[in-house]
Amino acid sequence: PQVAEFPALHDAIEKLKVHKLKGVLKNCHSFSVNYRFRIVFSYGSKNDVHILSVGNHEIYRPTA
Repeated sequence: PQVAEFPALHDAIEKLKVHKLKGVLKNCHSFSVNYRFRIVFSYGSKNDVHILSVGNHEIYRPTA
């Protein structure tokens, strides 16, 4: 199913301002919890998401 098939999910994604990331995180998405904290996640199966990281903007920086 596509997001368009679930209006409530589509509304939640818009309210959270979910956006696709670029670069090494190109298969991930992110949204802000508040001014300080963000969540990076990837979509799993049609009913799952995988929370990959929670934190400040440092979560976007690759680790060495």
